[in-house]
Amino acid sequence: MSDQPPDRDRITKLVSTGREPGEYVFVNPETGGPWNNPYRLFKKACKQLGIEGVWLHDTRRSFSTNARRRGSSESEVMKVTGHTTRSTFDRYNIVDEEDAREVIRRLEAGAASKLARTEPELRNRPG
Repeated sequence: MSDQPPDRDRITKLVSTGREPGEYVFVNPETGGPWNNPYRLFKKACKQLGIEGVWLHDTRRSFSTNARRRGSSESEVMKVTGHTTRSTFDRYNIVDEEDAREVIRRLEAGAASKLARTEPELRNRPG
């Protein structure tokens, strides 16, 4: 069994336009080789879509943050993105005030659930 996340091979194939995983990420459909400058390709696509102020590298940051927020563990995200050190991952994983509020909500929900389970025991204790 592979130690990679199950969808990584499928994603790699899709991103590389049907080539074997690991060959190229950005494939030039005219030559079958790698794009010499994927940043220029991304900039051109953004211009065609009317998007300004977005960099190709922003997509990596967005993926890292959104995957974690949707329940993937940090180690799972690091495996998919190729981050090998925690300090590098932390530069891509954006934690904002809403993330902090979500931590508190989860803790409160867990405490409320635990209290609800133990409350009958407290009621039945002798006075």
